[in-house]
Amino acid sequence: MQLFRQNPLYRSLLSSGAVSALGDSIYYIALLTYAGGFPHPSRAILLISLSETIPGVLSLFLGVLSDRAADKARQLYATFWLRGVLCLVIGLLMGLDASWPILAAVAVFNFGSDLVGKYAASLQFPFMVQVVKDGQLEQASGWNSAVQRVMGVLSQLAGSFLVLLFSYRTLAWLNGATFAAGGLILGMVLKRLIQVEKTAINREERRPVSASFFKQMKGSIRSLVANRQVFPSVVQVTLVNAALFPLSALFSMYAAASEAFVVRSFPFTVALFSSAGSLGVILGNAAAVYGFRRTTLNTIIGWNYGSVLGLCAGLLLHSPWLSIGMYTLACACVGLLSPKYGAMFARNVERGQLASITGASQTLGHIGGPVSNILIGGMATGISLLAGTWALATLVAVGFAILAVSPKGDAAGKKCVVGREGS
Repeated sequence: MQLFRQNPLYRSLLSSGAVSALGDSIYYIALLTYAGGFPHPSRAILLISLSETIPGVLSLFLGVLSDRAADKARQLYATFWLRGVLCLVIGLLMGLDASWPILAAVAVFNFGSDLVGKYAASLQFPFMVQVVKDGQLEQASGWNSAVQRVMGVLSQLAGSFLVLLFSYRTLAWLNGATFAAGGLILGMVLKRLIQVEKTAINREERRPVSASFFKQMKGSIRSLVANRQVFPSVVQVTLVNAALFPLSALFSMYAAASEAFVVRSFPFTVALFSSAGSLGVILGNAAAVYGFRRTTLNTIIGWNYGSVLGLCAGLLLHSPWLSIGMYTLACACVGLLSPKYGAMFARNVERGQLASITGASQTLGHIGGPVSNILIGGMATGISLLAGTWALATLVAVGFAILAVSPKGDAAGKKCVVGREGS
């Protein structure tokens, strides 16, 4: 709390992202509800899910763009307004008669909005590192995740009711308004961010402007692979994401196909599931700060796999509450892992390559998500929901097997003990 009160630049960066997350979460419920009303809801939900997950695969590309950007602060500011314009277009589309071409166009513009959001995150990361002291990195990361998750829980539950009161067009425009609000918040400290960029970020980076874009991308991947404190954890997180990414879409498919999974209404069910995940991350973040100081990343990942298997059991037993409970635990493991994982990069990667190498890790880490989404979602829609569920369980079993043969004393887990620098 002291960090939030006494650091105005950090507070503005955090607040602008949190306000944007508010609209994003409400709009996510609207998107899934819109897709759930189509004749083949599983296919429509899968299309929307892919538009949300594929941008993560391009994180390396966006990270290199961010590292090479000569005017990071102004570009970060512009991303908020660009996302607002994209939401305006989506709202216009969703006001037309629902059809598969309209749904495809909505998915494309939503993909574009999320892509801009990933780029904004890459631009923001170097500022976060500069305006926060090294000893507060885990605390800042935990605050950032917790605040956005709290906003997510509140907005998802609110969205489940707002979608019954307002049109999809209105909710899309509401999302655009939150991006505008985030832009206004950032605009109030834009001059100070420009000064930070000139005096700290540019001085540290000293990037070779003659290096080609793709040469820098290749160098970022090589640097990541060569970093023995970081790369083993990236491999494990890739497997974690592969197990986690299909869960929301798969549960939504079950809810769209069977009344046994519906709690009150379909929008409320989707919001409840998403909110349970956000709550789990919040609890995990809190636990990472106040406990589990010597728990390694491998141990947390093992707990995560076990929770996902429990969720599969809930789906197979047609128990929505068991599924939601296990999802909460799986996301709590993510909350435990996230602050340690982020601080590990800030401490073990040169600041001048921070965005591009972090982008490379995110690209590798997120590759598993869309691939498993396509595989598991494709089996759920093309064969049966049962086949998709067993495919997810098999994926988790493979992750467990790889985890079992990985080094137990992982350096990443040891170096990222929460509180090692007084946070």
